Amino acid sequence: AGEDERPNAHRRMRSLLRNYYGIAEEEKPQNQDPMSLDSPMFSREKFVQKQLRTKKLSALVSAEVKLKKECHSLDSEMKTLVYENYNKFISATDTIQQMKAHIVDMDEKMKELQSKISSISGSSKNINEKFSENRKAIEKYSGISSLLKKRQFLFELPSRLHKCIEMKAYTQAVKYYNKSKEILDKYKHLPSFDSIDKESVQIIEDLKVILQERMEQSSTSPKTVTECTSLLLELGEDSENLRENFLKWRSEDLQKLLEGYCREPLPELPEPTAEPESLKESKAEEEAFGLPDELDSQLDPIEEETKEEVLSEEEIFFRRTALYLEFLNTSFLREILEFGHSYGEQFVLRAADSDRPRLLKEFDETMFPVLTNFTTLVTEHLISQKEHSYVLQCLELMGDRYNKVSSDLSSGIDMSLRVQNILSNTIKSFMQHQFEQCIGSINAKLTVLQRFVPNRSDEQTKISNTAAEQCDTLSDKMKTDIDTFLSSTAIFIVSGDRKTFLGQHGMNIWNMLTEFVMRMGSSFKEQADIFIQEQINARRRKTKGKTDSAPPIFLCMFSRLLTEFEKNLIPHMDGQLATIANSLKKNVTQARSRLVRDFDVEAFTNNISATSQSLLKSFVRDQGTHLSLMIRKGIETPDWSLMKEPRDVRLAIELVVKEFQLIMGQVVQIFPMLEKEVGTESESYSSLSRYRALSAFKESSRKRAALMDVVVEMNGNSILTGIAKIAIKSYIECVRLCTFNQFGYQQMQVDVAFTRSFWKRLDFDNEQTTERMLDDVLESTTWRCFEFNPMGTKIIESI
Repeated sequence: AGEDERPNAHRRMRSLLRNYYGIAEEEKPQNQDPMSLDSPMFSREKFVQKQLRTKKLSALVSAEVKLKKECHSLDSEMKTLVYENYNKFISATDTIQQMKAHIVDMDEKMKELQSKISSISGSSKNINEKFSENRKAIEKYSGISSLLKKRQFLFELPSRLHKCIEMKAYTQAVKYYNKSKEILDKYKHLPSFDSIDKESVQIIEDLKVILQERMEQSSTSPKTVTECTSLLLELGEDSENLRENFLKWRSEDLQKLLEGYCREPLPELPEPTAEPESLKESKAEEEAFGLPDELDSQLDPIEEETKEEVLSEEEIFFRRTALYLEFLNTSFLREILEFGHSYGEQFVLRAADSDRPRLLKEFDETMFPVLTNFTTLVTEHLISQKEHSYVLQCLELMGDRYNKVSSDLSSGIDMSLRVQNILSNTIKSFMQHQFEQCIGSINAKLTVLQRFVPNRSDEQTKISNTAAEQCDTLSDKMKTDIDTFLSSTAIFIVSGDRKTFLGQHGMNIWNMLTEFVMRMGSSFKEQADIFIQEQINARRRKTKGKTDSAPPIFLCMFSRLLTEFEKNLIPHMDGQLATIANSLKKNVTQARSRLVRDFDVEAFTNNISATSQSLLKSFVRDQGTHLSLMIRKGIETPDWSLMKEPRDVRLAIELVVKEFQLIMGQVVQIFPMLEKEVGTESESYSSLSRYRALSAFKESSRKRAALMDVVVEMNGNSILTGIAKIAIKSYIECVRLCTFNQFGYQQMQVDVAFTRSFWKRLDFDNEQTTERMLDDVLESTTWRCFEFNPMGTKIIESI
């Protein structure tokens, strides 16, 4: 039993030691093998019997030696642990004894300290009781001294204010007055304080006048104006009046500053740096030795780089312009920022939230003419550059400087946004100038085109295509003007980069470019409206001979020019704009590239086409109205109820036909005639009886409105047919207002037959529309005739 309890005792001792040293015993799966020395189920008898059965004598001896060594090792470790624990127990005992001795001394010292504190507290109480009365007196006298100092300051306030004004220390004077104002208002019912208050108020009123006069002086600096405004606000002046004057004075000052910039010449380029003396001496030695040029260049390869750079006149002019713009932008930008910050701090931040939008709007309205003049000044220098790349570099210099202005709302005004708008307006102003140059060149070509107006000739042999050729030639020249405009603007986008300022603002430039191109169509429409209105005014005044306005046929020439523009130039422009748009999409982020709107070529084409159609319709209307007036005079003059037997065609009809032939001679020089389609001619109503033609007449009347409102096509047939329809329509209307006898009806037959035969020879009406309308003239005459007796066809032909 004693042998069985020994392993348990060892395990218990090991557990106690682990708990003392804080070593957690690792949880291991218990070994249930009775043959294992580490197993709690170890059996010595079974282990010995197994060893005796399985091992030889030599192996048993070795196992015994090994077990003895392990036992000795474990005993040594046990002794070491016991020794260490014993030392620790002794050290702990000594420490406890020392602590006990110190605690005894500490109690005595604490009692001694407590007695001393009680003694000090008693002494302090006695001292306070003795000096309490004196302390109250000191506090009383200190208050009296402070009051006397304040009164002394108040009594000296007028003299202090006078002295500050004499020394021009206006800020200090305002500070003194505001510091004393509350006390003076509180005690001004006392005579002495009232006199000080009145005298101080009078001095401050004089100071206000001085500040107002300083602000109104032209030589006053902007900084002084800002300081005077701030002082007047502190003195309680009306903020609305001050704000209006402040905006007025500062804007006038900026305008004068810009005028000074305009008068300043371009700065000269800095002189190249002089050669050092050592370099001159070395060159002199080389010349003395007479070194050849080739050897000289080999010995000093840097010499080529140190030679003075040879610049062209355009490059020199560009660099001088860049220096000027750098100085201009730096100076003006500083003034603008100072103006905005001072206005925001003095007025915007002090105003109520509801009033701030109004104040910002007034600030922008005040700055608009100033910024417009500045933009104009910069644009004038930009357009003076012959190379578009120089313009781009100048704008990038401006963009880099403007981009450094941070968005600071501490003054109540976001000046960064307003400064960025300066660059946008400058680019737009430059593009506007290029656009106006393009439109001006095109308008000049239109003026030149008036020299090639076709002559009024009725001889077909003299008709040439000079006018049409000139329209086509000018259309090709317009292509050069448009290419120049697009290239001068496209460089901002095509040469852009994501990292550059202009590359970041390419979207805005693209939108402005497409807007200007669309305005080109509007410009054509405006010019067309001017020519059309001139023709209307000339027709109303019934002018004769030469006039300042272009002849009516010029409307056809302008329409022909726009037709060629639509056919040839618009596809070319669309291709160039597509290239620019693709370049922009590459230079912006993928998210923004989706926002790039394509040029609306369909709307632009429709605008040009509508303008061309408007010109043709106006020409047709003008010439048709002209013939209508001639026909109306020829119909309204005679009394058709008293007509005699017809002998010849009336002179009025001959003049109408002659005028139509002259018009045709001009039209065919611009728009060619179409070949007539093979078909049957329409039946004439003149061979019908009076009553059988009734249904045909009603049918033609229903179709007449539709025939008068068709689109005028770009050919001579359509134009001449439109003119003839308007003239014949007036013919019909005049006939319906007259009454015909037998001979009047026969005279009308002769006139219509003459017109029909003459127009057939001209061969312009492929659709036989005028034939049917001339039949309507006879039919209307039939209904207005009270002695219906038509003349035979052969007699009419003989006449």
